[in-house]
Amino acid sequence: EALVYEDLPDFCGSGGCAFDVYQKIKGKWSKIYSNLVGGEIGVSNTISNGHLDLFLTAVGNQTVSRYVWNGSVYQFKESVAVWTGTDFQLSQ
Repeated sequence: EALVYEDLPDFCGSGGCAFDVYQKIKGKWSKIYSNLVGGEIGVSNTISNGHLDLFLTAVGNQTVSRYVWNGSVYQFKESVAVWTGTDFQLSQ
């Protein structure tokens, strides 16, 4: 798989920057996930349905959310932390 974050002029707007996940299927790269993100991207060491979980933020929202692979697409699972401006507070 390839994770692509398009932080380039004309690719980012008020909703964030494009973030795509590609998977090589039958020798061809296919986009399996796309979302606008606020700039913070992380890959977890946990796996859901054969894919690593992702940590993403949204523009204007300091919440770090975990996304998991459900077998066909990454979907929101839970909020895991909030940036206070000086540190992260973990969700309870």
